[in-house]
Amino acid sequence: AVFLSKINEIQTEIRKLDADMERRSEKLAQAFMKYKEGEFSKEAYIEMKDDRNNWKEFCEERKKSLEQTIRKLEKPDFYEVCWNWMGQPESMRNLRRA
Repeated sequence: AVFLSKINEIQTEIRKLDADMERRSEKLAQAFMKYKEGEFSKEAYIEMKDDRNNWKEFCEERKKSLEQTIRKLEKPDFYEVCWNWMGQPESMRNLRRA
C-alpha cells in the first residue's frame, strides 16, 4: 500500500510535467505567430524557444528518473531485498522467519 501511494504521487508529478510542457509549447506557438505578424521580435521569440527547449530537456530527464523509480517500486530488486535482509542482525532475521 505504501508503494502504491508513492507510485500515485510520482504519476501525478509526471502528469504535471506533461501539462506544463504542453502549456509552454502552446505559448511558444502563439509567440511564433506574433513574431510572423511582426508583433514579437526575433530575439524574444528565440529566447522563448530556447527556454522552452531547456525546460523540455529537463522534463524528459525528470520523467525518465520518475519512471525508473516507479519500475523499482513495482518490482523490487531481488538482490537489493536480499542485501537489506543480510544486513539485519541475526536476531532480526530470525524474527522475520517466525
